[in-house]
Amino acid sequence: MWSYLPKHWPLHNSIKTVTFRQLLTMRSGFPKNVTSGYDSLKAAMAVGATSPQLTFSYQNMNYALMRFLIPHVAGGYSITPMPNNASTQKISEVEQKQAQEYTDAYMNYCQLNVFDKIGIAPNMACKPTDVNPALCYKWAAPNGKGTDWGDMSLTNAERGWNMSALQMATFMNALHHTYKILPKTVADAMRRDTLGYDNANNLIKTGLKYVKKNGGYPASNNAGEVGAWLFGFENEVYVAVLVNSDPKPNTSVSTDVVAAFDACYK
Repeated sequence: MWSYLPKHWPLHNSIKTVTFRQLLTMRSGFPKNVTSGYDSLKAAMAVGATSPQLTFSYQNMNYALMRFLIPHVAGGYSITPMPNNASTQKISEVEQKQAQEYTDAYMNYCQLNVFDKIGIAPNMACKPTDVNPALCYKWAAPNGKGTDWGDMSLTNAERGWNMSALQMATFMNALHHTYKILPKTVADAMRRDTLGYDNANNLIKTGLKYVKKNGGYPASNNAGEVGAWLFGFENEVYVAVLVNSDPKPNTSVSTDVVAAFDACYK
C-alpha cells in the first residue's frame, strides 16, 4: 500500500511490507495511540511498525490512512504536489493544502461510490449539519451541556461520518444483501476474513453467524458519550444501534442486541 501514500512522506522500511489486508485486519504492526490528523499519520509512517506484523493490534490509524490511499487508488483526484527542495515554510503550506484535498477527495469518493449508490443522502458530512444537532450526554450528568462532537472532516476515514441508525443499517444491507457497493465475492470475503470488522463468523445460540463493528467515544474524557454498533446476521437481517450516552453499569448493548435477535430467531 505504501506506493499510494503521499510521495514526499518519509517511510520506514517496514511500511513497504504492509498490505491493504493487514490494514483491514489490524495486523500492520503500527504504533498505538496515533491520532488521525495529517501530521500524526505522516510521523507514524516514518516510525514504522513497532509491534510484530501479522499480530492483531487494533489501531484506528489503519482506517485513517484510507483518507490518503483511496484517492490515489481510485485516481482522478488532484493533489498539490510537493516541490523538490521545498523550504520548511513551503512544506507546511503544501501539506495544509494536501490535508484538505485528501479529505475532499476521500469524501467525494465515498459519496459517489457508496452513499449515492444506496440513495441515503446527497451530501453526507463529517460534521453536524442541522441547526440544532442531536447531542450526546453523560449518563451521570443528564443535565450537562452535552456535545455534538464538532467537525471531524480533516481526521475522517476512521471516524466522522454523521449518519442515522437507519442510514447505517441501509449501508449494511447494500453491502451484504443487494451488493450495490461491492461485488458479492468481495463482500463475502469481508465476512469470511474479518476485513474491516471487529468480529466475524460469530455464532448466536441457534447457530446463525453474524459480523459486528462497534465504535464510539467514552464519557470518561468527553462532554458526553456516543456508541455505534453494526450487526449483519447470516439470514440477511441488519441492525444498527446508536446510543447518545454511556450505558448503565454492568450492561452491554452488543450482548442485548444479539440476545434479542436470538430470541426472535427461535
